[in-house]
Amino acid sequence: MKWLRVLAEVCLAVMVGFMVWIGSELGLLMNLIAFGLMVAAPVILLSRVWHATKGEGLYPCWQSTPDHAVPFRMAVFAVRSLCWFVCVLACYVAILPTQIGDAYAMTILTFVVTGLGLVLLDAFPPPTVRYVGLVTRLLITVVICIKLVGVVAPTHDGPIFELDFPMKGDWVVFQGGGSTLINHHAALRQQRHALDLLRVENGGVQDANTNGVASVYAFDKPVFAPVDGKVVQVVDAMLDHESMNIEHDNPAGNHVVIQADAERFITLAHLKRGSIPINIGDSVRAGTLIGRVGNSGNTTMAHMHLQVHSEADFMSPTSYTFPMRFRNARVLRAGNPIDAGVEARRNDRIIVDDEAQ
Repeated sequence: MKWLRVLAEVCLAVMVGFMVWIGSELGLLMNLIAFGLMVAAPVILLSRVWHATKGEGLYPCWQSTPDHAVPFRMAVFAVRSLCWFVCVLACYVAILPTQIGDAYAMTILTFVVTGLGLVLLDAFPPPTVRYVGLVTRLLITVVICIKLVGVVAPTHDGPIFELDFPMKGDWVVFQGGGSTLINHHAALRQQRHALDLLRVENGGVQDANTNGVASVYAFDKPVFAPVDGKVVQVVDAMLDHESMNIEHDNPAGNHVVIQADAERFITLAHLKRGSIPINIGDSVRAGTLIGRVGNSGNTTMAHMHLQVHSEADFMSPTSYTFPMRFRNARVLRAGNPIDAGVEARRNDRIIVDDEAQ
C-alpha cells in the first residue's frame, strides 16, 4: 500500500507541474494560483481532521517527533510557508483592480486570510513528511519567484519604438509586461511586447448596469493611427461577440496593420465590424481615424490589442516585437509617471487628453 501512496503522490505532483506549465504558457498562471489557494485550504484542513480522527498526533513544528528533530521540522515548515507566501504575493501583483472594482479590497483580504490560514495549518503538520509534496511545493515556489522577478526585470535591451497612443482618455494595461504572470503575450516571440488595453471610466472597465459587449467602456471608442505610414492589411468583416470568444483561425479579428518603415509594422486588433474607413494601400498620418474598438477575434472582452512587430504578418514564426513608448501620453504606475525607457506593464494607466491626439 505504501508504494501505491507514493505513486499517487508522484502522479499528483506531475499533474500539478503540468498545470503550472500550461497556465504559464496560456497566461492563466494567476488564475491557477488563486484557484489553488482556494482549493488547498479546505483540502488541507480536512486532511488535518482526518489525521486527528485516526489518532495521529499533530505535533507543532517547533516540537520534536520520534522521527524528526526540531531544526528539520522548522525547515519543512519554512518551505511550505514560503510557497503560500509567494502564491499570495503573485495574486496581489497580478490582480487588476479596475476590473473587479469595489471587490478589490475584499479579494486581496481573502487571499491574505487564506494564505495565513494555510501557514497556520502547516504549523501543525502530521508526523509523517511527504517528500514528494514537499519537493512539489519547492518547485512551485521557484517557478513563481522566477515569474515575479520577470515582472520587475527589464523587458528589453535595445531602443524603444516611439509612436502615439491610438486612443483618447484613460486606459489601463491589462495584459503587458515581461512575465506570463501579468502578460499572456510574453510566452510568444511574435507578441512578447504586445499590450492589451481597456478603457477606464468611473474607476472601472465595465458598466455593471449594462449587458453584453456594450457594457465594456472600451467598446466603440475611436482608434487613431499611431504613426505615419502605409496600410498593408485590413480585415473588417468579422462579427463582434457579446462576450468571451475563442478564435484560432483569425485571433486578431478585425484589424489594421500599418507599415512605418522597412521592419516596423503596427497592428491594432479586435476592431469593431464595419468601423474601418481605410483600405490596403492607403497612406495615413498619425491621428487619422482608422476604426473603433470592438470585440472581434480571440478576446475575453472588448479591448485594443496593440503591438509593433518586424513583419507584416505578426503571426509569422519569424516575426518578433519591439517595446513601445507613447509620445502623446502620460503613463502612470501606482499614480507616478514612469521613466521614458521603461515599458508599460499590467495595471499601468495610459492617459491621453482629448487635445493631445
